[in-house]
Amino acid sequence: MFAVYRKIAGMPKTSQVQNDNFQSIEVIQGGEGFFQRLLRLIEGSRDVIHLQYYIFNNDTTGREVQHALLNACKKGVSVNIVLDGIGSMNLPKRFRRELEEGGAKLRIFSPVKFSIPFRTGRRLHHKLAVFDQRKALVGGLNIADRYRGDATARPWLDFAVFVEGDICKPLHELAVSILARKPYPKIPIKKLLEKEQLGRQKVEIRLNDVFQGRREVRRGYNRALSNARQSLTLASSYFLPKRKMIRLLCKAASRGVDTRLILPGYTDVLFYGTAVKYLYPKLLKCGVKVFEYQPTVLHAKVAVADDRWCTIGSFNLNDLSELLSVELNLEIFDEDVAKVFRQRLDDIIKQDCQEVSPDDYLNTSWLTRLKRKVFYFGILQSIRLLHSFTEEGRGESV
Repeated sequence: MFAVYRKIAGMPKTSQVQNDNFQSIEVIQGGEGFFQRLLRLIEGSRDVIHLQYYIFNNDTTGREVQHALLNACKKGVSVNIVLDGIGSMNLPKRFRRELEEGGAKLRIFSPVKFSIPFRTGRRLHHKLAVFDQRKALVGGLNIADRYRGDATARPWLDFAVFVEGDICKPLHELAVSILARKPYPKIPIKKLLEKEQLGRQKVEIRLNDVFQGRREVRRGYNRALSNARQSLTLASSYFLPKRKMIRLLCKAASRGVDTRLILPGYTDVLFYGTAVKYLYPKLLKCGVKVFEYQPTVLHAKVAVADDRWCTIGSFNLNDLSELLSVELNLEIFDEDVAKVFRQRLDDIIKQDCQEVSPDDYLNTSWLTRLKRKVFYFGILQSIRLLHSFTEEGRGESV
């Protein structure tokens, strides 16, 4: 399944080439269409490609992308790849060697090294591809068959944003800094102090990496939840947020905002399905509507507020993204894009989700509630323990 929502902001068509601020935005649902777009962008590149992903699998999709990258190298394109040391740790050495021998520069971000005492590094969880500093893909999809689907299996539900224009230059600079093991480009103080307003009709890059002092994605979520007046729709794959976000969701619902959560009906993470249900009673009591996605795994990390703002990227609403990972989202302040994207989420709710009934969670036995509580706090403490083993300087590439 594939869906595209397009908004072009700038001068009339005849003046687009001369307009430095011209910007094209498309929200793309995962599946075959997304990967065909990725392959076309690789094929069409003429100068430099940066690919940075958490997971790059040695499967049909991974090998097809590898082949396209090697063809780009043959044409003289500078191909640069950074993969996470845990997410892509199963990528065979032969696969990596073929890329390197073909001319690609391949780096592993924060590789696992066993030592005494054991230490690990933060994770490169973002999904970023930049082409010739003019086109880019940002989202939640990794390079693997399960995000693509086939004739017998639907892809995991996720989204990405295609952007074209000046915004790709800072995305290119971000990719270069990670490849070169340097701090990210800093945001000007004036921009940090600028009051955010919904509906400004532009796109903003949002990073989250506590070791670099960047918490922009989480703050963007909190701001949108606080400012929403009509509707909020969040699709969250591994939803175990901080208490403040739960309070903001409940406050939004209590002031009459139509507040909806799309959560996984099935999950690929052990114990998560039980742990997240610990939050259901509080959410349902305060009027938040919860829907569970049924066809396959929900992997999306997106939100829409008041048909004027949306965020799409890699940031999960949990401490793993908050404390341990390099995350990247794009915030889109555009009524046309946000409205159509919200309508797509409406269709997903109607066609593919089952609404959670309050009766099923407000009157459960004490033993069931205890089990959910133990799993919930067990996952939280496990993440915080992992954080204690994480070193700021272990985000290096090798």
